[in-house]
Amino acid sequence: IQATLHKISALRDDVAKKVGLALEMETVRTLPHKIQEILRSKGYRSGKELYIQSLAQGLALFAMAFHGKTIVYRTTDYKTNEYRNLLGGLLFEDQEDNPMLGYRGVSRNIHDWELESFKLARGAFGGVNLHLMLPFVRTLEEARSMKRYLEQVHNIQSGDNGLKIILMSEIPSNAVLAKEFIREFDGFSIGSNDMTQLVLGTDRDNARLRHIYDEEDPAVVWAILTTVFTGQKFGKKVGFCGQGVYNSKIIRGLVCIAGIVSASVVPDTYQQTKYDVAEVEAENIPVSGLGAWLNDQHLERLHMLMAENRYEHILKKNTSGPDLMDWYEGELARLHEQMQSHLGTVKEEFYRQELASFRSIFHKPVIYANWDWETTVRDALHQAGFTSYEEQAEAMIRQRTNSW
Repeated sequence: IQATLHKISALRDDVAKKVGLALEMETVRTLPHKIQEILRSKGYRSGKELYIQSLAQGLALFAMAFHGKTIVYRTTDYKTNEYRNLLGGLLFEDQEDNPMLGYRGVSRNIHDWELESFKLARGAFGGVNLHLMLPFVRTLEEARSMKRYLEQVHNIQSGDNGLKIILMSEIPSNAVLAKEFIREFDGFSIGSNDMTQLVLGTDRDNARLRHIYDEEDPAVVWAILTTVFTGQKFGKKVGFCGQGVYNSKIIRGLVCIAGIVSASVVPDTYQQTKYDVAEVEAENIPVSGLGAWLNDQHLERLHMLMAENRYEHILKKNTSGPDLMDWYEGELARLHEQMQSHLGTVKEEFYRQELASFRSIFHKPVIYANWDWETTVRDALHQAGFTSYEEQAEAMIRQRTNSW
């Protein structure tokens, strides 16, 4: 056996020299030793120590910079394609057809080193204003298992020295079973990007499906409202994560009127978002008026859209939602008739594009302007466990008295 292994080694060396890979193979062979030397030169005994110390110091520095304010650390939620693109990632990550729905979030577990870093930052480094957020938790079993793991393996437990453990509500199951999920945690943070793509069954990284992805879709609105109202029912914090509050007046108004506790945006949009949110809150619209507010906003947007696309003349006689729905259906029927008349002709593609353009501009706005938003709001309210707007208003007042 030893002789055979020696022959294989000699053959490998010979082939390496002939194809010009001898230097590269030697580099790979000595790489672990070189890495160890670099670590020692920087004062670390291992890669583990480097990782834990570096992440802990970064977290602690951030916590100290915002001393006295709550800082929430969301554990890593890289997808397999993102890990594969890192140096050496091909050695550890499988190829997935749709990483958005793949091995990610709590399903792949939170690495012990990451948890040790969090503990070090919060403990020895004094970042007691740090709190923990768990991403992409698909099932109650995952939620409970990770919660027990944190408690029993790493001694990370909600309430210890004021620690809060929060769940990212970004999967339809989180909204449908919001009452069950929130019993396990100290609050929610709504991840609108993933929530939208999963509620609508569309890949937000797929350009061909971009027209479907829409945070203002009634199904997504219902999921957001259910999550917000459930937090109020249980007296726990619910925040909003994503650029929706900056990008969309409707999403901004939706979460503000519903009673979101906090919202996050990227730094360069913070100041403008703060002014925009204050403007909505100054209207002092109760949740009982949210449905009507949504109807008004969508109808106003439809009017503006028609004016931008040179349909002002239609608005002279048709201004209500139902009137504009009749106009839309009539125009669509006309375009379909044109399409039917030119199937198989040289003009088919022209009329097909005209039809697609009209639908892409007006289809959703017309539907949203005619949607029964009041029923959507009330249904979400009942899903959260409230029987009336008055009960929800009282719960929101109690929720606001809590300290986070």
